[in-house]
Order: sequence, then structure tokens, then C-alpha cells
Amino acid sequence: MNKKGQFYILAAVIIIGIILGLGVAVNTAKINSKPEKFYDMSGEFGKEAYKVIDYSIANQEDIDNKIENFTETYIPYLKQSEPDTDITFIFGDYNEVQVVKYSDIKGKIKIVSSVNEDEREDAIGIDTSMPISEKETVKPVDKKVKINVAGTDYDFDLNDGENFLFVLKKCKEDECYVAKS
Repeated sequence: MNKKGQFYILAAVIIIGIILGLGVAVNTAKINSKPEKFYDMSGEFGKEAYKVIDYSIANQEDIDNKIENFTETYIPYLKQSEPDTDITFIFGDYNEVQVVKYSDIKGKIKIVSSVNEDEREDAIGIDTSMPISEKETVKPVDKKVKINVAGTDYDFDLNDGENFLFVLKKCKEDECYVAKS
């Protein structure tokens, strides 16, 4: 029995394994957890807004006024809980849509409505933190509204009656999280 040959083969296999082990690149991925609180707040916000609309309809009160009061009350709460959140509200019916943007980021919001191939564009310039009382009114051409917030398009279908839509955007590190109605 030639045990000396087996020793050299075993040693060669071990040396090859070590060399291959050193030469293999290690790939890792860092996964950031989703901001659960952000998504919880957006869900809560949507539910509360619809309750305000239902209450206004049931009591025959001015819906736009109630929505404005609600958003004025809710914004500080949202900003305190989730700072650096870009907030855009769209409310009204398919005849007239009001857009309110509250943001710490400079930028534009663009509303696009189209019928057939005609396209109309209204751009609302936002300087810095815009007070909630400032808003723009747009008359959509059809029952669809496309909102462009910070370079990303969000499409919404307008229903008969009152609509309340929102886009909440929060950027943290290299990732942006978006919640929309």
C-alpha cells in the first residue's frame, strides 16, 4: 500500500481548496427595512380623510373646507412623526381638482390631463415649504389625472363625486418610499 501517494493527493486537494477559497469573490446585499411607521401613517391618513368626506356629505357641509381643515391639522402631526416627508394632496371631482403640496424640497408638480391625443399641462411651482393654505386649481379634461412629483408619474382615475388622493414620499439614505391612495 502506497500511503505516500495518498498523502500527496490529499495535500494537493487541500491546497487547491484554499487557493479557490481565497479567489472567490464574496457578494453581499444590504437590505434596509421598510419604514413601517410611514406606511401605517399613510393608511391611517387615507382612512381619516374619507371619514371627513363622508361626514361632510352626510351633514351637507362644504367638503373642500373640511378637507383643508383636516390637512392643516394632520400635516404637523405627520411631519412630527415622519420628518422629511413630501406630501401632495389632490381633491375635488372630475370637473375641478385642487392640488396642495407641502414639501421641504424645491421642485415642481405637474398635472397632465388628456382626451384623445390632445394634452394639457399645468405646472405648479413649489419654492420651499409651501403653507397648506396655498393651492392650485386645475380643470381636468377627462376623468384621469397624472401627477408628476419629483420626476415620477402617478396616475389617478377620478370617480364621480368627491375624490381625495394623496402621494406621500419619504427619502431615507439612498432609497425613496412612496405611499399613494
